Amino acid sequence: MRKIVTNTLATTAISLILLALFALYFQAEWILLITIFQVFLVNILIHLALLLRKKWEVQWEMARGLLDLVLIEGIIFGSSFPFHWNAKLWVLLVIGLIIYLLSYLLDLFYLGQEAQEINSLIRKRRG
Repeated sequence: MRKIVTNTLATTAISLILLALFALYFQAEWILLITIFQVFLVNILIHLALLLRKKWEVQWEMARGLLDLVLIEGIIFGSSFPFHWNAKLWVLLVIGLIIYLLSYLLDLFYLGQEAQEINSLIRKRRG
């Protein structure tokens, strides 16, 4: 549970930074405060969807990654209508893709840390 909360907060932070960078690029003068909570809700929905997706066994890594990306993009696009996000389609696509890639890198980082912890426990047990 702790890992899910950490990942959700990390991707929310990444999303908000990306949103701010795109806003600067398009010379937006401000971002509404409610947008922060909308982005947080979208990230919660994304992580819940990815948790549900993990219950399905997908044999090929490429298919799993594509399914994750489709879920992320679908939630972002679907949320853009009720939240009245006026972003262009390609902007939402790029933000979703960057979020996916950064989340994937975070997972690899956590996996590496867990492997190191397991290896150190094995070494302690042997020695």
